[in-house]
Amino acid sequence: MQKEEYNFKINTMGGLTDVPGILVGTAEDESGRTGCTVVICPNGAVPGVSVVGGNPGTMETDSIRPGTKEDPVQAVLLTGGSRYGLAAASGVMRWLYEQHIAEVPHDKEGSFGAGAGATIGKFYGEPMKGGQGTASIRIPGGPVVAALAIVNPLGDVWEHGNIVVGALCPDGNFVNQTKAMLEGVPSPLFSEMNTTIAVVATTAQLNKAEAGRVAALAQDGMARAISPVHSQWDGDTVFCLATGADTTYYKGDAAITVIGTAAAVVLEKAIIRGALAAQSKTVSNCT
Repeated sequence: MQKEEYNFKINTMGGLTDVPGILVGTAEDESGRTGCTVVICPNGAVPGVSVVGGNPGTMETDSIRPGTKEDPVQAVLLTGGSRYGLAAASGVMRWLYEQHIAEVPHDKEGSFGAGAGATIGKFYGEPMKGGQGTASIRIPGGPVVAALAIVNPLGDVWEHGNIVVGALCPDGNFVNQTKAMLEGVPSPLFSEMNTTIAVVATTAQLNKAEAGRVAALAQDGMARAISPVHSQWDGDTVFCLATGADTTYYKGDAAITVIGTAAAVVLEKAIIRGALAAQSKTVSNCT
């Protein structure tokens, strides 16, 4: 039985800023082919995080895990440049302190922000450009759930069972890295500069444990859109921000499951959109 598509539920023109109280800003360094993306919550949001990649590079994630002080967060920084990019966090903190959170630009897709120097498909073949993508959904009778992703994976990006962006053969067709791995093809390349990082935001009321669970459930969307995924050379991390603006939505395990499922859907869409938006050409699928 063919899997039912759910794209009709996605607001493909939407993005992370469809969640009221969430702002997004980007900055790029063209000479260094890198940049950063900052998600800002002027009124604060309940945070959660899920880190599943084998080579993560994060700061302050311990302070937002369940059991720590229940302080809201005002910003999440997604940065390029691997661990060297984490130095940008000091600038974000200084700006928040000095200007007390000002208006920043709306979402951009493609080679912007932390996705400025991103690439996709780096274990075999020639990689293609990666980038930044975003998507959102409103659950009927419930909260808004949205995602913003920085797409820089070792693996390929897939949609509807086909590779849409990934490692290229010399003839310009896709390698299909998953297939190559399963067939035992030796890899001629090695790269540690990989990761897919994302922020999921929702208007739902969540505590830290629930926000962390939504972040973990959202990782399923990453696994649907990228293969191979969560490798030993990827730092795959998802943050969740819950603004609590929707006070009428039901709570508990059922709500977490619904919100987490929606988060996986929008994250999958955001990854695909970010990968496609960075491209200037289309490639044939040779699988």
